[in-house]
Amino acid sequence: MLDAGHDVEIYKRSQFKNEVGAAIMAPPNFARILAHYKVDEKRSQATAKENFIFYHDSSDLNKSITMPITHCAAKYKAPFDFFYRVDLNHELRKLATEPTPTRSRVARIRLVTAVSSVEIDGTVTLDDKTTVKNDLIVAADNIRASFLQTVVGHKIEAEHKVSMLRFLVPTQELEKDAETLALFKEGYSSARIVYHGDKSAVFYGCREIGTLQNVALSSVLRAGGATVSDCEDIQGERWKKIVANGTWNPLCALSRCRDLQLLAASPLTLQVVNDIMREICAVAAAFGHAKYANEEAIAFQLSRPRARDYPGVEPSMMDAGREMEVEAIRGGIVKA
Repeated sequence: MLDAGHDVEIYKRSQFKNEVGAAIMAPPNFARILAHYKVDEKRSQATAKENFIFYHDSSDLNKSITMPITHCAAKYKAPFDFFYRVDLNHELRKLATEPTPTRSRVARIRLVTAVSSVEIDGTVTLDDKTTVKNDLIVAADNIRASFLQTVVGHKIEAEHKVSMLRFLVPTQELEKDAETLALFKEGYSSARIVYHGDKSAVFYGCREIGTLQNVALSSVLRAGGATVSDCEDIQGERWKKIVANGTWNPLCALSRCRDLQLLAASPLTLQVVNDIMREICAVAAAFGHAKYANEEAIAFQLSRPRARDYPGVEPSMMDAGREMEVEAIRGGIVKA
């Protein structure tokens, strides 16, 4: 919808604070759709498997049937991938909320914003009684199907035929147990399904070996209410943030303006902001971080204010009233 030039708003009940989730399979038909929308397999830590191994008798795990899936990429023009669900969610959110070389529009995600009702005319009523009118509504609430009654005109009872219990186990925990370790004696390159009557256990790695262990720490932090994002290069991520903070913090502190107020104050402001960001990128490049602090990072940082309502936002130090931090900028520059 963004590519077609539409404005997109997403209302989320959650705060994105305690994302843990589980794994998700992406067979070739699904993987082709992800590839079409430029999902980065490396960034979302997709893992490909070599086989499905089926154990039809849970009492004898020495008997199995192996089904290779390495041919998928050649035969179906897409791999059979496996993801940690949170990684895939982060990647999809990134694609929706960041501009691309061919698209400047970005989706606006409203967190902690539950929808209480929708109407056929496109009116959405939020939990706080605010109403919003839209041309098209896409409801993604799975089996709960809260708004089906509005569409079909009568109540529909939710039905499901299969119940699933999902959970994550760090790789090192499996390696400590003699019974589970035996299942992985040939490595972690296969997905396994063990049948027991009308039930089955499906298990597979969903991150590259060596990174799955990070889930434990991330999960603890998220459980404590923190927002956590796993990254491979912390210095690179710092430089991406410095492109914004190194520009907006001093400008907003000196002018005592929010970002949109500052941009509206003078037609010259946008050029000044651009120039400062490019200077920061030049410093980052000198230290080998041009991959993270570049024109793409500048475009993203400049797109963020455009997605906000006036008067915009102010740096956290101003918002939180941390005058010592603000004075360090105002005093160091103005009084010198």
